Amino acid sequence: MLHSPAAPREASNLRDALRLRLAPAHASIDTAFSTLDLTEDGDYRIFLRAHHDALMQMARAMQGQPPSAGTALLADLLAAIGTDLRELDGPPASPTAPPPTAPLHPLAFDYILFGSRLGNQALAKRRVKALAAKGRTESANRYLCHPFDPRLWQSFLHQATNIPVENRQTDCIIADAERCFGWFSMALSQHVTPPTDPQHHPRAQKAPL
Repeated sequence: MLHSPAAPREASNLRDALRLRLAPAHASIDTAFSTLDLTEDGDYRIFLRAHHDALMQMARAMQGQPPSAGTALLADLLAAIGTDLRELDGPPASPTAPPPTAPLHPLAFDYILFGSRLGNQALAKRRVKALAAKGRTESANRYLCHPFDPRLWQSFLHQATNIPVENRQTDCIIADAERCFGWFSMALSQHVTPPTDPQHHPRAQKAPL
């Protein structure tokens, strides 16, 4: 789901600290979402609904905050998910999770949002290829294929590289990014019904996309 280069052995700046300290959370959420087969409409609805709910939590946590580089992008992404879900006959609902009790640091917000865009671009290519192999055309792909300006990610990396790890904001930014990972994990768990017998659950037999 999220793009994350290999973590460095030691962190000297915020960029390195984010990759190093969030590597376990990143791996956990990627593993969880990889159980979904995005060529199957049911699993794809779950993917979109979970992303919708997590992004809504991020939007709620940014209310009243100064606009970040990703503020306008987030609104566009939520609109794209809504259109995709309506095409799949499953309109998004309001998140059931309680609203965040604290705002997000804008750099944590941008890190998660831009990183997810890079990861979703890769998923989009794989989904189109896998659908073609099944003789199906792509559909409801507005969210995955939403245009993303790579300069936003590069600008974030430049800014994070110039923030030393000793900066008093570093721990706050990392904790807030970890909160975002938690929202994705919670949103996914709310839309996936645990199988009574994993050995015979259809999703357990699928090779993840």
